[in-house]
This record gives sequence, C-alpha cells and structure tokens, in this order.
Amino acid sequence: AGTYRCGVNVSHYTESFTELQLSIKHDAKYPMDVTKTAYLGEEVNITCQIPEEHKAHFCKEDDNHICQNISSSKVTQMNGSSERNEERVFTVIISNVGIRDAGVYWCGAETRDTYLTFISLTTKIQLNITNMKEKAHEASMCVKDGVSLETIRDDRFSFSDEASTGVFTVNITDLREEDSGIYWCGAHVTTKVNLTVKK
Repeated sequence: AGTYRCGVNVSHYTESFTELQLSIKHDAKYPMDVTKTAYLGEEVNITCQIPEEHKAHFCKEDDNHICQNISSSKVTQMNGSSERNEERVFTVIISNVGIRDAGVYWCGAETRDTYLTFISLTTKIQLNITNMKEKAHEASMCVKDGVSLETIRDDRFSFSDEASTGVFTVNITDLREEDSGIYWCGAHVTTKVNLTVKK
C-alpha cells in the first residue's frame, strides 16, 4: 500500500507523471486456491469467476514469482453467472498438455482507465501433470528437458523410491558439465529442478 508514480521527463525542468494511491483491503471470498491434475497429452479446463463488467486475465507464474500473461486467444468465455448476475465464469482450455505446462497459474479481472491498468489475481491454480500410463506401484521418474527417459537411465543415474515416506531420490555419479540443465521429477506431482555443474 502507498503512493506510486510512473512517468517521463519531458525536459530538464518538466516531468509528466501519473500518481496512484494504493490501499489494500481483505476480501474473505478471495483468493481461491485450486489444485488440478491433468494427464500428459490430454486437455485440461480451468474455470474462474470474475466480476461481470471486467475483462478476464490469465497468467502463469515464473521462477521469479512474476505472473506472465497468457494470450487471450486461449481464453474462452462460458455462459453462466451468479444468482445476482454480478459475476461471470470463463474457462481456459489447454490442449495436449506437457510437462512444461505444470506449475502455478492465476486468473482474475482486468480493468483500464485512461492511464492505468488494474489487474486483480483472485484465483490460484496449481496444475500437476501425470502420465496416464503410469501405474500406482511404478517408481517415479526424473527426465531432463529434451532427453528421453531411456537415455537418462544409464549407469551414472540411480533412483530410489520410498513409497512409505513419499521420498524419491536421484543419485548422479561422475558429474559432467553436460549434466547441467532442467530436470522434471516426480509421479503425480512434478518438481522442476535446475542443475548447474561447474568445473
């Protein structure tokens, strides 16, 4: 909360800026927290409610906790409203989901006036990706981006999966610089691991 200013220097002596006074209030209805699980290659539908008069906003959180906007072409509005007709429902359809689609998404409402855009992120969606062919008793997996599971399972990689504790461990011996990269590990919940190997 507080005063924000944004603007430009018109000359050495003049500046043009917009000032915004931001106050924060708690709404017991928001934020909503949703967890969804989708199968690799399948389609997932994410629905959100926003105030009737506002534009829908949908974004995915990156590693720096910044929510990157997702093209509005992926947002399909649905018919439906609350009893008071104050809110409407929209849905986002992600088809052919892959490991990289896992993560935290936010949806909410966007409003604009002459100089300012206001975005209220009201619903947090944790999207988990799982392999439909995977059976409950099968061990978890760890895959490097762009590398097949068969390739990564060489003599330098060993895996242990303790079902009773829910702990999955990957051991890599004889580390090499080419082992650096992004790995996706897990079973029903995927975890992104960024490995950097230095000399």
